[in-house]
Amino acid sequence: MTEECPMSEDATSLVYKEALSRIEDRMPGTRIVFYKGFLDPSNRSERAEGGRERGTPRACASCGAPTYAETCSFCRMKERLRESALAARGKGFP
Repeated sequence: MTEECPMSEDATSLVYKEALSRIEDRMPGTRIVFYKGFLDPSNRSERAEGGRERGTPRACASCGAPTYAETCSFCRMKERLRESALAARGKGFP
């Protein structure tokens, strides 16, 4: 048995993983077909969420990592954590 990341509690990816495992139990080979389909470039959507053109990745404005947004998700998360820490300091927390 493999251990899950302690930070993954309530992560939707775990729900998807469980669903795929159940399908695989009833229909062996489903997981590899799904994975190969995921890797197939002809299955890629031409549009991102919200109907915007996906285009090509560009460099994150903050760190330079490839992203489809102005800043990558890691830098956005880092910024939210920084803002939370500043807000907590303003409320008297160290």
